[in-house]
Amino acid sequence: MTHVWGWASWRRVWKDYDKTLNKYDIDEVPEKLKIIFDDVLIVNALEHIFEEVKAGKIDTWDYQLDFANFFNNGLTIIPNENLISNIGFGVNATHTANVNSAFANLPLTEINEIKHPDYFLPEKRADLVILKKVFDIEGKRRKENLFRNKVKKWAKTAFKDAATFSF
Repeated sequence: MTHVWGWASWRRVWKDYDKTLNKYDIDEVPEKLKIIFDDVLIVNALEHIFEEVKAGKIDTWDYQLDFANFFNNGLTIIPNENLISNIGFGVNATHTANVNSAFANLPLTEINEIKHPDYFLPEKRADLVILKKVFDIEGKRRKENLFRNKVKKWAKTAFKDAATFSF
């Protein structure tokens, strides 16, 4: 995942960047996302975002970088420590009006040593933690289960009533 504050990438990644997502066929997106993510709720949430960005309903640049990375097996480097401070929170901000956001005023740290890994692999668990929080996946799962349980209860009652009904 690309986190909009405090990340790095390679120059070559930007050759795949497509702000309008015109390179991508909207019908292929769910299958591409299912290769990466097992959770249907995450796939659905990302598919919805893709559709909204492609339709011009979301004014951003970062989701497009995520999709370029997803569809081209790209990676983003994110430090383990917070190295930046976003001072753009407040009533005059475009996207970050909530000064009480968990992302406002994060404590800064410094990196004293950079350790270069021998190889790079995606940190899928880290991405899932972020996606589940951002998309409130557990809340959606609870709502889905409540709905499913209501349907089951209704069906059970309906069939029970139908079985006792005589002509």
